[in-house]
Amino acid sequence: MLGQPIEDLLQLLTEDQLAVMEALIDLSLKELFDFRIMQTDSNFTNFLYDAEAKWVVLLDFGVTRPVNVVLSAAYARYLNAGLTGQEASMCSAAPTLGFLNEAMPQSMQYEFVEIMHLASKELAKDQVFQFGQNELAHDLQQRGLQIAERSREVYLPPPETLYIQRKMAGLYLLGRRLKVEVDLKKRLGGNGPLCSCLDG
Repeated sequence: MLGQPIEDLLQLLTEDQLAVMEALIDLSLKELFDFRIMQTDSNFTNFLYDAEAKWVVLLDFGVTRPVNVVLSAAYARYLNAGLTGQEASMCSAAPTLGFLNEAMPQSMQYEFVEIMHLASKELAKDQVFQFGQNELAHDLQQRGLQIAERSREVYLPPPETLYIQRKMAGLYLLGRRLKVEVDLKKRLGGNGPLCSCLDG
C-alpha cells in the first residue's frame, strides 16, 4: 500500500502536515457523531498518508469500538454547548459523559466545571489553535492531578468515555509534535463565544 507513516510527517511540507491533521480531526468527529464507531488507538503508526492523493489510510481496525447513541449525543450537546456559550447545557451533558458524578464532593464538582470551562474557552477563541505553543493540555493535567492528590477517592469516567478521550489526547499530542495551527472552531462547527458554567 502506497503512503508514508504518519510518524514521518515531520519530513513533509507544512501544508501536508496541516492536511493530515485536519483529516484526522474530521475523521474522529465522523467516527464519534456519524459512524458511531471509533478506532480508539492513539498510536498513529496505524495510519499512512498518501501525499499525492491527499488521503489518510487506516491500517489497523483491531481496537475499533462502538460508540452508543446516548454517549454520542451527549458529546454533541457538550461540545456544541461549550462552543456556543450554552453553559447550562454543557454542565447537564457532563454527567452522562462521566466528567461529573453525584458521588463527587461538591467542591470537586465545582473544580471540574472550572476545568471544563477553561478547556472550552480556549478552543472557542476566534483564532487558530497553535498546537506547538499552547500549554492547555499540560495545564489541565496539572489541575486534575492536584484535585486527585487531595481526594481519597478516584472518580473516573466510564471506559467508553476514556477510550474516546484517549483518541482525542493522541490527536492533541500529534498536533503538538507537528506544531500545526488549526482553526478548531471551524472544524468543530462552533460559531459563538464560550461562557462560563460558573457565572451566575
